[in-house]
Order: sequence, then C-alpha cells, then structure tokens
Amino acid sequence: MDNHSFAPHNSSIGNIKANIMAVLMYAGVFLFALIPYAGFLAWALPLIVLFVEKNSDFVKFHAAQSLIIQIIFLAISIITGFLGLLLQVPTNIINSLINGAADNPIIFITVIIELARLAIYVFLAYKAFNYTTYRITLVSDYADTILNKIS
Repeated sequence: MDNHSFAPHNSSIGNIKANIMAVLMYAGVFLFALIPYAGFLAWALPLIVLFVEKNSDFVKFHAAQSLIIQIIFLAISIITGFLGLLLQVPTNIINSLINGAADNPIIFITVIIELARLAIYVFLAYKAFNYTTYRITLVSDYADTILNKIS
C-alpha cells in the first residue's frame, strides 16, 4: 500500500465514517496515553480496532501504523523512565516545567519526545482525515506485516 487516497466510505465499527475512525487511531491513542497510570495501555485501542474492523483497509492500515508508533513511544518512555531512576531524577513534569526543564535533562528529553509524538500524530491524523495514507518508513512495513498476518 503506497501513499494514496481512498474514496470516502464507512467503517464497519458503528457505521462511522472511515476517516473519523482513522483519526481516532491517532488522536484517541495520544489522549489515552496522557492518562496517568493507564497511558501504557494506549496500544490496546488500535489493536482492538485492528481485529474488529471488517470492511475498511484504510482504517486497518491506520490502526496498525498507530499501534506500531505507540509501541515505539512506549519503549522510549520505558527507557527514559529507567534512565530517570538510574540518575535519581525526579519525574514530576509540572514541577520541572515550573522550575525549568533544562535543569532536569531526562524531563527535558521526555517533553521533547512527547512534543514529537504530538506532531507525528497531528500530521497522521490530518492525512487520515483527508482519506490519505502516509507511510512512515519501517513503521508502515511492520504495519503491512501485521495486516498480512491478520487478513
């Protein structure tokens, strides 16, 4: 599947427009990931949609791509969290931002990573809203592998 546009159609999940469902794969995952103590389960949303969606390859592609991206960011979060523990750096982002994130390198890196995740999700959600796929190198290859295994 190359970068291309799809004709407007509905998802098999609640007969919702496919572009709205695809946007939810990015926006929903990002917002869910921000919930304290539950955000690490954000990958479950695209995984559920991946198995429940029956009609739309467009929605399935965005669900698979969102799943892979979320797993990557989860791994990065675990690594930065572990580094923070090793360096005994406080992990209170709000306190760090008030006192200056530059004083705390792990928190500063975490904020940059979260801003990058937001930018990626906004861009991909925009593409999805316009019924367009955007293939991220390597990520979309893994997404294709997932789609081929469940089809």
